[in-house]
Amino acid sequence: MPLAANGKEAIRSGYQKLARGYGSGILNGWADEPRNQQCNIGILLDLSNLAVVDIDTRDFNLMSWIKQELGDTRAVVETKKGFHLYYRASGLQGFHLRSRHNIDVKAGRGSYVVAPGSTRGDFEYRPADNVNLEEFLCRLADVPEPTAHEWSFLKGVKGGEVRWSNTNHGTSPPKVIRLGGTIQEGRRNDTVWYQAMRQARHCAVEHGHTQEGFNALLEQVQSISSEHCQVAQDGAEVDKITRSAWKYEIEGKNLIGSSVEAAAMARPKRVRELPSVAFDELDRCSVQLLAYLLSSWRDGETFPVNAPGLADTDALGLTLYAVKKGKKALSHYGYIEQVRDYIRPMPGKPGRAAHWRFTSKATGVHP
Repeated sequence: MPLAANGKEAIRSGYQKLARGYGSGILNGWADEPRNQQCNIGILLDLSNLAVVDIDTRDFNLMSWIKQELGDTRAVVETKKGFHLYYRASGLQGFHLRSRHNIDVKAGRGSYVVAPGSTRGDFEYRPADNVNLEEFLCRLADVPEPTAHEWSFLKGVKGGEVRWSNTNHGTSPPKVIRLGGTIQEGRRNDTVWYQAMRQARHCAVEHGHTQEGFNALLEQVQSISSEHCQVAQDGAEVDKITRSAWKYEIEGKNLIGSSVEAAAMARPKRVRELPSVAFDELDRCSVQLLAYLLSSWRDGETFPVNAPGLADTDALGLTLYAVKKGKKALSHYGYIEQVRDYIRPMPGKPGRAAHWRFTSKATGVHP
């Protein structure tokens, strides 16, 4: 899309309609169109399924940390103040980190960034390692796609560790190792197990479901336990955790690092105990909804399944359509049942939400 000459503002409202494919040939003849005379170039992020981490400082350590958290993207552009790091994103909305971090995440509807080939004053936007535009486009097509949880790491940066917001009725989620965090003795098993599940996914990608993959995972878990635990675990406990995580990975039941990670993060023990039939009968969104409900309500309790409210819940990360579809699937396959009807509000008379409860098919998930 065209931007203002020597600037980064859209040249008109409704700028999405001016968008065209961004390719190696776009610079050739770009200025031949009257509307683009002397215009800079912008990349529409939502239409391109991209997100950009905008670092407004030349802090290379900060950039290295972002790459460590989100993936080592090679699509990096030098800006006038710092860098743009490109990632694949679907459904992510932009957010701003605390001002002391000098970071914005640009994503979602209407968001855009200034593309290589643009200028501001005597500065030209260009790939960080001076590759040509064709090479940059190849890198852009192969950027990492962080999980919802990895994006949330950036939202929750605080001192030397990262915390999740507490959304599950007073239950603290496991503390995640980041930037020198220390795992307290009472949190070791859950936290190390969670980290093992994350590493299992990477080991399986690199080595396949082989003994070599298991050995690589065991080495990772041993390192986590010895270097990050306040009191290191013994070898038997490390081996037990590793075998558990590897088993879930090779059986295709490892939700950590997938689209259901936010729900899994809340109560990892319950996710481990999801009945195997759920993975056969339900799609990923329905499993995600089930995991979230089980992390929020206990057996015997009744609860609303308010689709619009759940769709606005960051920890769940589903669209309204996906929540409605998941709710219908959970009812159809017998995981939840309605115990109280919905009553529409009338003038002078309040309404009442429908209530549900878990069926015997789901009770095995609860401790």
